[in-house]
Amino acid sequence: MSKKNTYIEYLLPFFLLFSQYRISGISIATILLFFVAIITYSKHGFKFYKYFLPFVVFFIYAVFHDFFTVILGLSNSSVSTHRLLEYGLNFVLMIMVSSAGVNESKLYKIWKCAAIIYIGGLIFHLAKIYVYKQPVQIIEILPYLDNINTNEAMRPRSFFNEPSYLAEAILPLLFLALKRLDFKWAIITTFAIVASTSSMGILLMIVLWGAYYLLSTSELGKKRNPFIIILLAIGV
Repeated sequence: MSKKNTYIEYLLPFFLLFSQYRISGISIATILLFFVAIITYSKHGFKFYKYFLPFVVFFIYAVFHDFFTVILGLSNSSVSTHRLLEYGLNFVLMIMVSSAGVNESKLYKIWKCAAIIYIGGLIFHLAKIYVYKQPVQIIEILPYLDNINTNEAMRPRSFFNEPSYLAEAILPLLFLALKRLDFKWAIITTFAIVASTSSMGILLMIVLWGAYYLLSTSELGKKRNPFIIILLAIGV
């Protein structure tokens, strides 16, 4: 936990939400992250820590993955290039911001506020689908910006393009709730993820609960510590 005055806690819970909206091809989430990184750097400077190395390795893997998909003709070169440039920019900005640390308590409080908004949209969609038997479309917050899927469907997605995005936006809160033994919010987020009908979200939710179970059993947790770390990494 960081005792510094940081700002990334205000953006992370809404990052996936704003990443759906773009201005001239650049996501609003990236633009906001850029300003947060500049402010963080001006106040705290930058220092590269050893725990950044796994993320560097993962980014290198992503670069090679997209490169080979283009070579093999499995992906459009212009699309992959644009995606890599945006990923690369977000990666550098996140490293800059992370060097100042994160106030986990503040992050947890703000993520709960974000979840209340997301779950409110989810309940609205569930009511339309299962009570009024009507298809739903994304609840737009910035309707005049592009990259939004406005097609109607019989699956709840709240403020997101896909149910999987909704689940991804809530999963980190489940991780934080389990870490803090806040079972009220753990149960709320679990039901929200199940209600989203996202198969990937439900799978990762099971992984997080499984990791919590192993960690809560101290003797088993000591024996399978590497396995638990892998589970947590997959879940996050």
